[in-house]
Amino acid sequence: ARIMGGDAPGDASGLGAQIMEKYGYDTLDGGAYRAVRRYFFLAGCLLAAGMAVSALLALLALRAQRRAEEDRERLEEKLRELRLREEGTKERLIREEQETKSLVTDISHQLKTPVAALRMSLELRETTELTEEEERECSGRELQEVAKLEELLNSFTQLSRLEADMIRIRPRMEELRQTLAGAVGAVYMKAFRRGIELSLEEFRDRRLPHDPRWTREAFVNILDNAVKYSPENTSVTVRVSWLASAVMIEFED
Repeated sequence: ARIMGGDAPGDASGLGAQIMEKYGYDTLDGGAYRAVRRYFFLAGCLLAAGMAVSALLALLALRAQRRAEEDRERLEEKLRELRLREEGTKERLIREEQETKSLVTDISHQLKTPVAALRMSLELRETTELTEEEERECSGRELQEVAKLEELLNSFTQLSRLEADMIRIRPRMEELRQTLAGAVGAVYMKAFRRGIELSLEEFRDRRLPHDPRWTREAFVNILDNAVKYSPENTSVTVRVSWLASAVMIEFED
């Protein structure tokens, strides 16, 4: 009270009164005090708001930085996956090329056996007088060797198609029973001639995504080998079991 105006409210000789009068305010003017207080209050509010905005901007910038770091980490992880996938693809292509070369060499070697057998049989016919029974035996062997040649040439044809990218796997939803039954039917007569019982056990059918043509071809190859290398008067059984996330197909000879 002394600073603002001495002992009495009307005393204008104090330091506070001098300051107020210097800037054009009357010490008895209550509106002036309210205006000054309002000014400082608004200034404080603006300052606080500015600090809050600055803090908010800093927080947003920090979040943006963290998001950018996470995006960069995800991108780096995807790049690592792509590099690993590319390396795996290269290794697979190299392995498949080596396997193809090995298979071609193996088939070429196998071709020599039926060709040599046919030549021997023809030479025997030309140089030796055979009985009727021997003639029938030679004819039967020649037919067997011709069948082997056809099988090997068919393998060469399949390889050529693979190399020329003519074999395309086109999966679609089809019943598994129909694909398996087609494979069994293709080998059935061959098994019958050797006295081999070829059967497909009953199972609950489902529609699965697969290429019926080439899946059937794969099954035919397995069954054909089973019939070819099984003793006569035995059996070959096809069995289907449904697992949690897959189907198991067994070919038992």
